[in-house]
Amino acid sequence: MEKTSSIDLKLTDPQKIIKLRQALLTVPLLNPALQSDADVDKKDWVHIFPIAMGYSNSSYRIETQHKKYVLRIDTSAKNLFQCDRQHELAIITEAAKLQLAPEVVYSDIERGILITEYIEGRLLQKPDLSKPEIANNLNQLLDDISAIQVDISARLLHKTIGYYWQLLDPLLKEYPQLTSCRKQLQPLILDLSMRQHEYEICHNDLTAGNLILQQDDQIKALDWEYAALSHPLLDFAIFANAWELSNVQLSEMFPQKFYKMDFDWQQVRQLASFIEALWYAIRVTREPFGPWEKLLQQQIQQLSRY
Repeated sequence: MEKTSSIDLKLTDPQKIIKLRQALLTVPLLNPALQSDADVDKKDWVHIFPIAMGYSNSSYRIETQHKKYVLRIDTSAKNLFQCDRQHELAIITEAAKLQLAPEVVYSDIERGILITEYIEGRLLQKPDLSKPEIANNLNQLLDDISAIQVDISARLLHKTIGYYWQLLDPLLKEYPQLTSCRKQLQPLILDLSMRQHEYEICHNDLTAGNLILQQDDQIKALDWEYAALSHPLLDFAIFANAWELSNVQLSEMFPQKFYKMDFDWQQVRQLASFIEALWYAIRVTREPFGPWEKLLQQQIQQLSRY
């Protein structure tokens, strides 16, 4: 017996995703440290490699003889940030039809399982954004996401933040900056919540780890769990903050989006940073000895930039 970096599951027909699912469910936690017999004939085996062990889910790359997939398994914290799996599935299904996202191969929301096609390519990097063709394709991706049509209810910002606030009650005395920042941003939060006529489908997590650059310079978005019908300006601010783009860079790359704003853009960016701080704070309440407290402190410092 020797250790392997993958898990091997023997299937009668590795092309049938239902049998793949049944085999996957028999493996406790899909532990990548499991051992396999090196002498076994592996011609019909499926290999599973861990991609990311996230807070609300864990992801794995599945390789059969013929195809690659991505398996996502929800953790017990899947509902902590009010991610709506039904909405996510509806959005990503339509996004895949528009070539914006990987195609869904199998979904079992009740069991917390999502299997999608594996997208070949590499993660988009900041230097890529200086290339006009890639910048244009990214601009088109944002436009195409906002044009997705699905019949779902809106995610109202003031209700989401109110829910987060209830989760953070034990922690707020230690971080008075969060309370003062919420008070300062409350008029903007209510204003964005009232503008439902401006709502569009938003990804809400277009970070560097969620954008794949393909060989033809086309870009696809991954990880749609925060996608929702919400205000696109906040989605744009989350993107701008994640990529640390200056206002000058944004105006050059996305002139149509940047110049039609009727809000205080710096305050919108501060709101996006504030929401990220709340995400870290919630994690601190669940894992007080993890890395989240340091990240929260750094994010609170970021709030003063805007």
